[in-house]
Amino acid sequence: MNLYKEVEVPADMDHLDDVMGIIQEIMSNVEVDEAERMKVELAVEEMYTNIASYAYSEGNGSASVKCKLTDHPGEIIICFTDTGKPYNPLDKPDPDINAGVEERGIGGLGIYMTKKMMDNVSYEYVDNRNVLTIRKNFD
Repeated sequence: MNLYKEVEVPADMDHLDDVMGIIQEIMSNVEVDEAERMKVELAVEEMYTNIASYAYSEGNGSASVKCKLTDHPGEIIICFTDTGKPYNPLDKPDPDINAGVEERGIGGLGIYMTKKMMDNVSYEYVDNRNVLTIRKNFD
């Protein structure tokens, strides 16, 4: 079973539910425990929030989210694409999670959590687009 869903929305928080809807629809087709499902949903929410909050300085751009579920191996692949400012979140050093909030500073915790929860996170800048892909294996 290979399933695929895609949504393109204005890159703002008003459309987070649209993005989460396709993820939840795809995830409803696979038997995984609730903890693994929540990891995927949290990672998607974090990555979409970053695009909605930071990709477009003037605040008017779009984001594409493509979600594919494969059965060989059992894996979900989610690809976020935007034409905002070029930015590779994987270049940012991991935050010191043992430091207090004041010492740690702002930013970086969402991508850090995503890297820890997913099996693979990759970034590329192609054709004037940021492309961030996250993968989670279910086998």
